[in-house]
Amino acid sequence: VVISNSGKISQTGALDVDTTSSFTAGTNEIDLSDANNEFAGAVSLSNSGAKNASLRNKNALDLGTVAVGQDFTVTPGGSLTDSDNLTVGGLATIVAAGHSVTLGDGTTANFGSVDFAGDAVTITENSSMVIAASEATGALSITANGTITQTTGVIDADGTSSFSADRK
Repeated sequence: VVISNSGKISQTGALDVDTTSSFTAGTNEIDLSDANNEFAGAVSLSNSGAKNASLRNKNALDLGTVAVGQDFTVTPGGSLTDSDNLTVGGLATIVAAGHSVTLGDGTTANFGSVDFAGDAVTITENSSMVIAASEATGALSITANGTITQTTGVIDADGTSSFSADRK
């Protein structure tokens, strides 16, 4: 499924997509936050400027190419992975409580800042990383190709934690 629009992309009911999907909204918001969405393939999102994007899925979720101009909120009903590059200009909020999160391990991920809630969380960023209040109920592994800094709030990791920063 490919949807390209010069205006805001939103929904009035759940989407059930068995293949990959791509949503492009130009300089507008993308709101795909229905709790009953079922995306089986990778989901790609693109917008620009000071506009947010949100994505929710009933099951596990694979992010394809994500290029969001401002804030991005993603809420999977299962594990969260990526199969392509992720770029978020503002805050990336990952709401995956009880589920594993693996982002940037074989792809490029760049966030303005990130906050997360998940079970085992592994995030590799191709730039410096700024972490807001976050929680991992399992193991936590954070890797940045630059510095790692923390904004307000606590980073709560119940399992083994690993932080690796390549100060350039």
